Amino acid sequence: MIQLKLFDAHNDLLTQRKKHNFYLEKFNKEIDLIVILAIFLSEKKLNINEIINLVKDSNNKYFAIEDISSIPISDLDKLKEIKPLYCSLTWNSKNALAGGAYSKYGITKLGIKYIKKIEEFSYVDCAHLNKKSFFKLAKVTTKPLLNSHTNLYDIFKHKRNINDKQIKTIIKSNGLICLTGVKEFLGKDSSLDTYIHSIYYFYKKYGANNLSIATDFMGSYEFPLVYYSYKDFYYVYGKLKDLGINEENLNKIFYLNALNFFKIKM
Repeated sequence: MIQLKLFDAHNDLLTQRKKHNFYLEKFNKEIDLIVILAIFLSEKKLNINEIINLVKDSNNKYFAIEDISSIPISDLDKLKEIKPLYCSLTWNSKNALAGGAYSKYGITKLGIKYIKKIEEFSYVDCAHLNKKSFFKLAKVTTKPLLNSHTNLYDIFKHKRNINDKQIKTIIKSNGLICLTGVKEFLGKDSSLDTYIHSIYYFYKKYGANNLSIATDFMGSYEFPLVYYSYKDFYYVYGKLKDLGINEENLNKIFYLNALNFFKIKM
């Protein structure tokens, strides 16, 4: 069997497991993996030096900041040392920068300043923004839009899922949408096939060029059926191939689109 290649756009391992390098070694035995490790700051408040040291202690190459609001704007330039591939303004609630998916608030004046500063060295991730904040970001951003881990409102009406208008806005910006199999985003009776269906649904409606994969492993713990390890993506790949997605487009979805978006060479 040829080893599967996968780009995982969002995994919370770094701030959720002390033995993160052990897990990375395990994951890389399962598949040929590139993974962005998100540094989740909503619950674990780390200062800029702690963040840099955490990254330096990791064997991974690629990182992101989830909920950047606890980092003072005066410290944002220091993030350039670890080169995060993206940064999100908030988690699910509101903060001083923007409104998360479970709030009604929009992006603040301070949030605009953060966006401009972040875009000097990274992308602003819209995964946890509510619709009001999302469309404000779409107006002020100078870069393609990124949603690092979400699913489809057409599949299941959840506040973290994105609707047709948001998807078209991201595609118009030449952006990237990364679908995750978090059970909460797929409905209580969801299965691994529900997740596969969401990928196939997106592909049939919007094509393969703006679609990618995210697990949200370690950040969420309710996944459908066997969706607990990377080796299960062999099953996902096989099922999508059976549905008629050819190898060229599967490779786009599984790793090439993300590589091209973040300008990474495998």
